[in-house]
Amino acid sequence: MMRTDQGRKQLLAVVAAIMIALAVIAVPQAAPGELCFNQPGVTACVAPEFREFWEGNGGLAVFGYPLAGAKQEQTPEGSFLVQYFERNRFELHPQNQAPYNILIGRANDEVLVREGRNWRDFPKEANARANCIAFGETQHTVCGDFLRYWRSQGLNLGDRGISFRESLALWGLPLSQPQEEQNIDGDTVLTQHFERARMEVHVQQGQRRVLLTRLGAALVPLNMKIFAVNDFHGQLSTGRTVANRPAGGAALLSAYIKQRRQQVPYSLTVHAGDMIGASPLVSALLQDQPTMEFMNTLGFDVGTPGNHEFDEGAAELKRLVEGGAHPTAGAWGGTKFPYITSNIFDTASGKTLFQPYLIKNVAGARIGFVGATLKGTPEIVVPSGVAGLEFRDEAESINAAVAELKKQGVKAIVVLIHQGGRQAQNQPAGELSGPIVSIANNLDDEVDIIASGHTHTFTNAVVDGKLITQAFSYSTAFADIDVTIDRATRDIVAKKAEIVTTFAEGMTPDPEIGALVSKYEAQVAPLVNRVVGTSATALSNERNAGTDTPLGNLIADAQRDKMGTQMAFMNPGGIRAPLDAGEVTYGELFNIQPFGNNLVKMNLTGEQVYALLNQQWQPQSDGTLIVRILQISGLSYTYVEANPVGNKIKEVRVNGQPIDRAAKYSVTVNSFLADGGDGFTVLQQGTERQGGPVDLDALVDYIAKLPQPFTAQAEGRIVKE
Repeated sequence: MMRTDQGRKQLLAVVAAIMIALAVIAVPQAAPGELCFNQPGVTACVAPEFREFWEGNGGLAVFGYPLAGAKQEQTPEGSFLVQYFERNRFELHPQNQAPYNILIGRANDEVLVREGRNWRDFPKEANARANCIAFGETQHTVCGDFLRYWRSQGLNLGDRGISFRESLALWGLPLSQPQEEQNIDGDTVLTQHFERARMEVHVQQGQRRVLLTRLGAALVPLNMKIFAVNDFHGQLSTGRTVANRPAGGAALLSAYIKQRRQQVPYSLTVHAGDMIGASPLVSALLQDQPTMEFMNTLGFDVGTPGNHEFDEGAAELKRLVEGGAHPTAGAWGGTKFPYITSNIFDTASGKTLFQPYLIKNVAGARIGFVGATLKGTPEIVVPSGVAGLEFRDEAESINAAVAELKKQGVKAIVVLIHQGGRQAQNQPAGELSGPIVSIANNLDDEVDIIASGHTHTFTNAVVDGKLITQAFSYSTAFADIDVTIDRATRDIVAKKAEIVTTFAEGMTPDPEIGALVSKYEAQVAPLVNRVVGTSATALSNERNAGTDTPLGNLIADAQRDKMGTQMAFMNPGGIRAPLDAGEVTYGELFNIQPFGNNLVKMNLTGEQVYALLNQQWQPQSDGTLIVRILQISGLSYTYVEANPVGNKIKEVRVNGQPIDRAAKYSVTVNSFLADGGDGFTVLQQGTERQGGPVDLDALVDYIAKLPQPFTAQAEGRIVKE
């Protein structure tokens, strides 16, 4: 475009300043004629055909970074070599004489169509006013800030040599009067539409400044990834296997996610709860602050609490998220990312425990994240852990947050929920079952993706148009979700997922995370490695056997022995890991019983024992049935699986004889069960209660006094007919 000599000098000075600033980040090995950038998310270079125009008309300040390389493309006006920048599309028109052989595409026309708007319906003002230009073609006027920018070609150089024709070629005719609108970044600004651009007035530190909106970005779909982790449970160290192959640990999980981050310019890392709680000693001894540090270091963007985040109460969770000191763990600065929850309310304030949703702006795409935790959390957490909290219906709470997001123009919506289902791995979506299915069916259709947790299973399914994922547990997997967002319509137009197992083979652990884990392992090593005994065989923590198990019998026996009672009952969900054959260390036993529940001695009648055992079959509101077979000591019983719920127990025996329903029996349970946890509310009726030691200490002491090597067996204490 033609300029006066003075204008050229001023322009060259500005361009020189811009290029000096860019020299720090320019890539030296760029191809001849290209201008490239070493900037996060910017993988394309300014093509040689467009570089002079880009630099000569404002460069980065006016047009932004390139979004893609130059390519031949069919536009509404013909087929041209084009290149997309954040704020415009450049077109090479070889039939035109320079400098008009390069034009800015009529991007605003196209985006308006994509948005479902017609500029001809905008209010008109065809009459000229003082210091304004009226355009009869569109019946709009350009005045004030917008006119100055229109005339300056984007640079306030005071250059009077810019012709009307040049400005018209650069920006096109006005398509509207100034009006307040929400731009692609979610800001409400005074906007005026032109054929080739949208101009926005931004007030910054009292100064009015005109900027261009990201029309180029609006025309280029955003391809990004969301990495979702669930049920990490403080699994910082290695030691797990999947299909008999080593897998998991924080350093491997981090290495996999970082590797896949490199595959796309943009990604977000999220979690669906239970990242802490029921953790190994390497994390638990320091109140799970090591796990929170791991998440900060890897760079999570948002998460939602699971039920285990409340093992030590809401105040401790808030400390871990917001920062604060702990008497034994010391000072902690908090997470570098927010927690969200739409359905957990503080009963005193009536407000959600954390903000219900979060909006993330990724390169002009606004994504709404809504958090939720299973409504039944109070049934599976020690009552003191959820005191003062109300857990409301998941779908209703999520939908309320979605309604707020929609009011703000957010249409790309992802739910992080600590609730799940079950699906046979690599099976079609119709195989998914469990609470997450009814929740998904009841959610607003604007929800696109649901990252779930809690059930520790594989999930990669579509229900009611919503993609649902879950990636097992304990750092052994994560969900890699590919997302395509149309930035003009602001919606997710494509999504798919892969559940990635974090096998050790072929992957180098992340050295930064590895050093962090090693630091904490060294701190806890003396306690973790203390040998307690030797197990002759491996003892499984299988929960679905429907009968007694070797490890369950060992733990129940230890608790009955410690408290000197006639019976003991142990909840299967409190047995978190199997026991390997060979030397048994304190750390292994901690992994099996990590909750630190105290033992409680109480008296129950024989009738209450029957009622307690019948509570092992628990109907759910969605029509499913949860079965929690307690592990027992000091008694045996027979149940009939075909009998109706509430009447499945056929006979209970002590020392081979039927118990007396009217007599009292001394019973040991942990404090979680004693308070009615896992739905065993009969235990709240126990009388003459006495507190005892921590359950883990009882197990350690019991194993230490057994003849070595020790063993345990399934003895038919529970018989199914």
